[in-house]
Amino acid sequence: MTYAIVANWDGKNNPTRTNTATTEDEAKLIVGKLIKNFPNAFYDNCPTYTETVDGVNQTFNLSEKYWVIDSNKKTITGANSKKTSDEAKELALNTLITLEKSVTPRRIREMTTDAGKKWVEDIEKLIATERAKL
Repeated sequence: MTYAIVANWDGKNNPTRTNTATTEDEAKLIVGKLIKNFPNAFYDNCPTYTETVDGVNQTFNLSEKYWVIDSNKKTITGANSKKTSDEAKELALNTLITLEKSVTPRRIREMTTDAGKKWVEDIEKLIATERAKL
């Protein structure tokens, strides 16, 4: 198990100073050192998410950019919906790049034919769809 250590966070409960530890004893030791400069420092179980890789469910630690801090309860939860949204945007961006790369100088020259012109128009519609996702 991985332990997430939070020394500081912003007004939106997003962590600004973090660390991780592989054992609870290590987490306690790190927090003990942080308390001098960060009196509200604490540790909790690192938020995780499950993903299917090659047909097998695997658990991964959630990146700290998706952690949400509850300073009163001293807990850390994961904002998985934000992670999913970021992944969707990354997929749209990668698709957009692929589509834009497909409009090569040769394809532009082919726009003199009806089929070539339609192909480019169709690609432009797909590009517009992917840009709308960002």
